[in-house]
Amino acid sequence: FLEVVSVDEIKKQLTFIFESITDRNKRNSVQRQKVIETIFLIADFEHFSLRQLYSWQVINLLTDLIKIYEDNYPEILEKAYVINAPRFFPVLWKLLCPFLSQRTVDKVAIYGIDGWRNSIFERLDPAGVPQHWGGSMVGPDGDPRCRHLICPGGEVPPSYREALAKRRLSSETGATVRQIDRRGRWELPVQVMRRGEQLSWSFQTAVGDLAFGVRYEPPCGGDNAIGEYLIETQRVPSCSLIPERGRLVCDRPGTYVLEFDNSYSWVNSKKLAYTVELLAPSDEDKVDSSPL
Repeated sequence: FLEVVSVDEIKKQLTFIFESITDRNKRNSVQRQKVIETIFLIADFEHFSLRQLYSWQVINLLTDLIKIYEDNYPEILEKAYVINAPRFFPVLWKLLCPFLSQRTVDKVAIYGIDGWRNSIFERLDPAGVPQHWGGSMVGPDGDPRCRHLICPGGEVPPSYREALAKRRLSSETGATVRQIDRRGRWELPVQVMRRGEQLSWSFQTAVGDLAFGVRYEPPCGGDNAIGEYLIETQRVPSCSLIPERGRLVCDRPGTYVLEFDNSYSWVNSKKLAYTVELLAPSDEDKVDSSPL
């Protein structure tokens, strides 16, 4: 999935899911006249392949998602059942456990192909579990997986990958291409004159990743103002697969510096394509859309 969706989009989707669950729990609490704060999770690892563990981008993403959960929603989970775990699952679990609190670890039960049904239905009503996972609920058309409620996983269609591969940022109108040397870094300063202007960017490498961050520098002679990082510089693992896009509301005039850092790469230089725009405070009319 990192071939077609950015890390930032996945993080936003996870946050949306958690917020939706929180909102639904509040509504259900009112309807049922009792406090509902937690959920049960069934994570089916059927068809999970070992090759998915070979990508450090995937591992980094998983640890980032865990951090979002632990920092913001640690009490939302009542119990998690990992089912159909493959034989190599302990390797993945060992990698992820250091990022989980002991309280969360104690809530997770891991099962192989057998033994999980009895455990699940000690806590859950079969009427609320799809038939495919041992319950009695089916979809409107008799679907045992209840796909009208549960989005199925699976491989990204080859046609989708091919279509995305043709839409490289370097071929877009207004994109600028430059080379960043191995062990090198490059900074793009953007002058912001008015409070509330929106700085928008997108970038993509031909091969490999880059670290990216945004730094603010005050106008010369500012009253006791000092520079600061608005986005800490960190590696963006999927930026060669799909363009990384972002936007920042500039709450004060000054210089906003976009940092592209390849200093950790001892061998490979990086070919970078990027676009940067500065948008007006209210109506998002373009103030300056020329390559910076």
